[in-house]
Amino acid sequence: MKPVRFFYDIACPYAYIASTQIEAICKAASAPLEWCPILLGGLYRSVGGTDHPATSWPASKILHNERDMARQAECFGVSLKRPDCYPQRTVSTQRLLLATPPELRASLTHRLFRAYWVEGLPVGEREVLAPIAEEFGLSMDCIDDPEVKQGLHRA
Repeated sequence: MKPVRFFYDIACPYAYIASTQIEAICKAASAPLEWCPILLGGLYRSVGGTDHPATSWPASKILHNERDMARQAECFGVSLKRPDCYPQRTVSTQRLLLATPPELRASLTHRLFRAYWVEGLPVGEREVLAPIAEEFGLSMDCIDDPEVKQGLHRA
């Protein structure tokens, strides 16, 4: 059976909410799961948008989006707190995830989502990201690797 490929960016609240459900869904369907970090800003730019389209939304749409995120989180019993640093660039975060061995990627992903969406930490900043990487025995050196940079660009 082909794996379910879960594409996500730590900066996306909907991806965070989905990340709390995807493993159980795959288990129930007996489907393998592949965690696929991407750069949401890069995806937006690839279709002619800006890094974060909400920065140009009218106040009414922003309010609607905030309420929708809260409804979705409540529906799935997920703790969701909009970080003060939202939206934040997550290039370093996503590079770290991409460079992480597949057997650690899900655990690190959950830890980073929790750090950003529950604890409100600015996970895009190296000084915040480094101790989290160390929890998993990972070095931040990998995020400067040209192959990792190119890999995230391709993703």
